[in-house]
Amino acid sequence: MEKENDAKPSPERWQFGHNKAMAVAGSRSLRGTINKVITFVEETGPRPVIPLANGDPSVFPSFRTTPIAEEAIVEAVRSAQYNNYAPTNGLLSARCGCHVNSSGNRIAAIALPSAILLPLYGCAIAAILLPLSLVVAEYLSKDLPYKLCPDDVFLTAGCSQAIDIVVSALARSDANILLPRPGFPMYEARCMYNNVEMRHFDLIPEQGWKPNLDQVEKLADENTAAIVVCNPNNPCGSVLKYQHMEEVKI
Repeated sequence: MEKENDAKPSPERWQFGHNKAMAVAGSRSLRGTINKVITFVEETGPRPVIPLANGDPSVFPSFRTTPIAEEAIVEAVRSAQYNNYAPTNGLLSARCGCHVNSSGNRIAAIALPSAILLPLYGCAIAAILLPLSLVVAEYLSKDLPYKLCPDDVFLTAGCSQAIDIVVSALARSDANILLPRPGFPMYEARCMYNNVEMRHFDLIPEQGWKPNLDQVEKLADENTAAIVVCNPNNPCGSVLKYQHMEEVKI
């Protein structure tokens, strides 16, 4: 029998609670702001809600998902063959590409954009199988002083997964990463999660949101694992010219 005067553990003793730093980063997110606004909106109220954000780009014909991709998703769901976890480096079919006809059109469920195919291989391709990872590697190699190979390419489900993987790979006890300010909160959240030191450099609004290179030079040291250069910038929307990218690289 438990006695009334027996000490009971208090909630504070277990140190349960949210990470204050991550909570602050989350409060600055666009979703957090929108969610706060939504709580005060009445769906049947007298005042209509005017959307001021970019909205859904797929409402425009130029950005609609192609019927080929839509049908492939439906077929994959109905097949019941993909209800388990996929390999970490992606499905073999995703890394093996697709068939392309002589005009560069996509004729398979897994497709490559003609904007990538045509500059690399021209229009005289006749029903060949192109490795997707190879095409991506060659496309990115055009602006690099070295050549990437397919094993250098890691396909992700969007940028959030890519940020998660990259920060986790760079994380070590003494590492620091240089982040732009203002910037995308996901970088801060993943750095906090992986216990990586963050060092912020400012973007200068009077100069088209160019990075403050003087700050970058002072912040970087032998433990700097990476610098984040988001181009086009999120959230500012600015685009750095090639010469500006060269300055950052130096």
